[in-house]
This record gives sequence, C-alpha cells and structure tokens, in this order.
Amino acid sequence: MQNSSRGLQSLFLALLVFLSAASYVLLVTHQRLDVNDESWLYYTAHRVGAGQVPYRDFHLMTTPAAPYLFASFFRFGGETLDVAKLALAAGVGLIAVAVFLLSSTVAGPTLGMAIALTSVLSLTFNTYTPYALLFGLAALVLCVRPSNKATAFAAGVACGVSFLFKQNAGVFFLAAALYTTGSVWALAGFATVAGMFGLWLFSYGALQQFVEQAVFGLTPILTDYSAPSFSLTVAAFLVFYASLAWLAIAHWRNTRDSRLKAVIAFSTAASLLAFPLDVRHLIYLAPFAALLFSWVVNSGVLGAAKPAYVLIALVLVYSLAAVPAPDTRSYEYKLAVFPAGSFWTTKAVEDELTFLNSVMLESNGSVFIESMPSAYFLTRTENPLKIDFIVPPNGKPGDVKEAIRDLQDKRVQAVVLRKNRSYTAFYSRIGWQELQYFVERNYVLAYEFKNWMLYVDPRLVSSITVAIRD
Repeated sequence: MQNSSRGLQSLFLALLVFLSAASYVLLVTHQRLDVNDESWLYYTAHRVGAGQVPYRDFHLMTTPAAPYLFASFFRFGGETLDVAKLALAAGVGLIAVAVFLLSSTVAGPTLGMAIALTSVLSLTFNTYTPYALLFGLAALVLCVRPSNKATAFAAGVACGVSFLFKQNAGVFFLAAALYTTGSVWALAGFATVAGMFGLWLFSYGALQQFVEQAVFGLTPILTDYSAPSFSLTVAAFLVFYASLAWLAIAHWRNTRDSRLKAVIAFSTAASLLAFPLDVRHLIYLAPFAALLFSWVVNSGVLGAAKPAYVLIALVLVYSLAAVPAPDTRSYEYKLAVFPAGSFWTTKAVEDELTFLNSVMLESNGSVFIESMPSAYFLTRTENPLKIDFIVPPNGKPGDVKEAIRDLQDKRVQAVVLRKNRSYTAFYSRIGWQELQYFVERNYVLAYEFKNWMLYVDPRLVSSITVAIRD
C-alpha cells in the first residue's frame, strides 16, 4: 500500500513537472521564431510531408528524424507555428520528466522536482534541438539501473534514436553508454537502429547523398568555425557547471557510485555537444548540470550546510547564468502576420519577409531565395531547387553547380541574392562567383531592397517589377 502511494505521488509530480515545463516553453516561445535554423527545420518538414525524401530530393545536413517528426505533427495539426511550438513544448516537458526521474532517485521527489524545473526554466530552447537530448536522457535513465544485457541494449537503441535526430549527439551518448554499462550490447542496440536507417537510405536511393551531405558535408562546419562566441550567460554557466562537475567527480572517486558514474559520463558527452559554446547549445548541458547538482547536494561534500539553503543559493546562481547579456541596441518590434502564423520580430526582418513574400506571389512561387528558409515556410511557397540555402559554414562547390542546373532545368522565374556578404573566403572556396555570373547573364537585375537583389527572367521583368514596387 505504501509503495502504491509513493508511485502515485511520483506519477503526479512527474505530470506536474511536464505541464509546468511545457507551459513555460509555450509562454516564452509563443509568437517567436528563429528565421534561420528553426525555419529551416519547419520547411524541411514541409518537403517531407509533400512526399520528398531527404538527401535525394533536397539537401539535409543532419539525420532526418526531426523533419519526419514535425511532418507528422503538421499532417494532423496543419503547417503552422502554433503546432510547431506545441511539439517543442512536449519535447521539453519530457526532458524535464527525465531529469525529475533521475534527480528524485538521490534527492527525493520534492527536491528532484525543483531541480528538473530549474534545468528547463533557466534556458531558452530552440525547436530543432531537444529531441536528440531527450533520447540521450532516456539512455541515461536505463544506464543508472542495474546493468544487464536488456538494459544495455535498450540504452544503445535510445542512443541510436538520438543519432537519428542529430548524428554527433547519438555518437557521443553511445560512448557514454558503453563506458557506463561496459557492455557490447549497448553497441548492438545502436547498430540495430543505424542498420535499419542504412537500409532505409538504400531503399530510397539516398545513401550516397546522405554520406555527401550529412557526413562529408559537415567538414566545412568543423573547419570554418571561428572561436566560440562567449557571452556573460555562457561564461557564468560554464563556471557553475565546471564547479559541479569537479565536486561530482570528487564524490564518485570516494564512493564509486555507478549511478553517479553514468551521469558524469553523459554530462561529459553533453559538454562536447555544446560546441560552439553559446546560449542555444547550452541546452545539452543544462539537464546534466541539474543532475550533477542533485548528487552534489546529497553527497556531503558541501559540509554541514543544509541542502535547502544550498539549493536556493545554487538555483539563484544557475538562473542568473541564463540571463543574457544586455543588448544596448534599439529595435522596433512588430507582429509579422503570414499564412503559417504570426510572430514578433524586428521591423527590418518583417520588411524583408514582406518583400520576399511579394516576390513569391508575383513570380507564381517560381523563385529561389538565398539563405532565407523562413520565407518559404511562412508563405507556404515551394522552393524549386533541391538546396534550400548555401551559407557559411554549410555548402561545398558541388552545391553551387547543382543550384545552377536546377535554375536551368526548372526555368526558375526569379532569383533573390544577398547584396553584401561576409565570409568572402568561404564564398570563393565553394565557387559562388559561378552562380553569381550565371544569374547576371541569364536574369535581369530588376529591383534592390535593402540587403537583397531581385533578378528576374527578362520576359517577366516589367510585370514583376511594377507589382513589387506597387
């Protein structure tokens, strides 16, 4: 009877954690949109929903689980920002539940709940990142249990699913699972998922393109990144995280606690995923910092201080670490309204998207826009090219040649290119000049708007230009 009562209490608290975390995410992300990475995910989901296959029919740098997951959400709820934010909230809520289940094993349910919510409430989440972390945490839930073949295999499967959302996440978490369980069955579980994925790629004729785009295509990212972008947020968080890790390792060396060993191993893997170090990538470190904290508070290494007071102090430090550095620039914000939904953005971005939307309407959707996937998603317009955008550090010489072939074969009516570019060495390396020359020879520069140049098919230049200006 007592065990049943505890089980109901844990279930109630887990549900409360889920609802609290999910509600918070909905509150802070409602009518907010990252016009680059987040929009790119939504538009790739649109292409999947239209029957296209990643790698074969359009470019994709990551493994394909996220576009397929969002395509399924969009299929039942419609391709809107509201549906996307609900999917994000659900993922973050489940992350909080996983942290709660882990923290409460050593800190008790009440403290575990506070720790779980802190890991979520202190950081901003981006839609395309939580799911790889969620399945990494699922693997950790299995790894802290007594090790046997079944749990090791299941942990490997969870790492494999994490891999399907983000390739480096799955690999790093697999290394942590192998170290924790010491069993090749974890590798067998991962290999099962990877093997099924390989067969899927082969059956759809996308295996070679996957290797080119999501394996070798990552080389520019690894070689072109400048120094990590540190901010007050990142620096404060890393100091806090490093202190917790040092205390946790000291405690583990004295106790040889296998559960703490698992958390340390997975937090080490998560720290690798935090590169490049910025606020967005700290999503991978936040739950593990919370878990390390739960062990540290209960380890006795902090001396005679009462855990409640220590919790309050560290939660304050942890929360302050998530406060972004003040932005002294002045912006005018507007509620931008588009077919896929409304979101708050700067007037400059809203003006750009409105301009791009008008170009799409007047060219009957036959337009290629450089590095602006949000324009396609928000206006529900099709990109006629296989590649969505070619921007640093993504892209290679073959992408430019492929874009030129698509412009020719599909007789695209309009091309919108950026006027000013940084990363001049990158554009030179991938042969961007060849695309620029092709557009200038075959299209007419019809209109310039802020940082954009509109090139139009010579036969349509008068009608499109007049409509855009009006």
